[in-house]
Amino acid sequence: MSVGTISKETQAELDPTGQLNKVVASSLIGTALEYYDFFIFGTASAVVFPRLFFPNLSSLGGILAAYATLSIPFLVRPIGGAVFGHFGDTIGRKKMLIVTLVMMGLSTFGIGLVPAYDTIGFWAPLLVITFRVIQGVALSGEWGGAAIMIVEHSPPQRRGFYSALTQIGNPMALFVSALMFAIIPTASLLNGAWRIPFLLSIVALGIGLYIRTHVQESPIFASLKESGRSSRTPFLDILRRGKRPVLMAAGTRAGEAVLAWIVIAFLLSYATRTLGFSSQTVLYGILTTSGLAMITFPIFGAISDRVGRRAVFLFGAGTTAIFAFPFFWLIDSGSPALFYIAVVFGYAVSVSAMYALEPVFFSEAFDTSVRFSGISTGFNIGGVIGGVTPMIGTSLVALAGGKSWALSIFIMVAGLITVVCVCMISERAGQSLADDVLPAARSD
Repeated sequence: MSVGTISKETQAELDPTGQLNKVVASSLIGTALEYYDFFIFGTASAVVFPRLFFPNLSSLGGILAAYATLSIPFLVRPIGGAVFGHFGDTIGRKKMLIVTLVMMGLSTFGIGLVPAYDTIGFWAPLLVITFRVIQGVALSGEWGGAAIMIVEHSPPQRRGFYSALTQIGNPMALFVSALMFAIIPTASLLNGAWRIPFLLSIVALGIGLYIRTHVQESPIFASLKESGRSSRTPFLDILRRGKRPVLMAAGTRAGEAVLAWIVIAFLLSYATRTLGFSSQTVLYGILTTSGLAMITFPIFGAISDRVGRRAVFLFGAGTTAIFAFPFFWLIDSGSPALFYIAVVFGYAVSVSAMYALEPVFFSEAFDTSVRFSGISTGFNIGGVIGGVTPMIGTSLVALAGGKSWALSIFIMVAGLITVVCVCMISERAGQSLADDVLPAARSD
């Protein structure tokens, strides 16, 4: 048989490393785009959106309204996760990744075109909220599909390392979004330059779409579907037999989601409005920690392949709880150097040890026939707490008279919840996933 007559599936089997590299690139670029879209909104919510879209509110009211808009997509993500999870487990992982990528890219581009409040009135925030809902639904299916594609393509002994590579899209997006707002003067942002980061997302959309159309379906899922053992009702199967891992996955995200969104979105407002830091100082701190996280993510993933997922995850959750009060002591000192130490340790170490492992740790908790539904539902339910964290944080500071002790308690409790949930998820590092099928989906 000539090379020209070999099917794409056969070529993938003959060159598994090449196909894995494509999957890694596809997941990384797609995830980076998805989170870039989210992070530029989070940064804009703290820097310019209160004045552009909520000008009639007080300073505190404006930032709370902007953060409320930021949280809306997280509230709809569990629904989107269930929908995309269903089709990802019945139709295929690849098709859902293409759909979510297009939805996310176009909605972000759309936000960049929305006129300010002084031009079209209440239609401005209404349009922004509409696009944010679309973003939330898209991201609810994006992360699960990207995570599963890498996990199901990876060799069992290196799943932790390879799956952590897709998570690099998170700090990469954080780095680029912070850089965009750091190099553009605030006055220019208010005069329309804030649109630039949003409009540029269309370029990343084109690149990501090209790569994703050239990636093959997960071999484990393809084999399951060909054998006729795939589930017709994956979400119902989860409700009947897999509720526990969904709830544990959701609870496991508490520490990571709270601390991450404190660093990503809340600190920009808190440090500038309460402590008097310049926005550039805070953004440079975020640039530093996100740059280091691109290194620590794969390191923690590789370590988990050797010592297990649970040990690494517990390290991240434990340090989150222990570091909760010192974190704000360093920040409240007013020293830029101590501020950098706090955000670097908080995000590049504690958050990194948890977030880098979520694709593999959660995927290994579910059978192949319901994996997309399971991790998408659990991940997105857990993500709700992260989405409302900036709003909760702002409210806690206001209630505590500008003090940070309530925030530290909030972070500590979230870290302890993660510790408990991690201990209740089975350790499956290095085990094969090929034969994972729920009894309800198995053929007679």
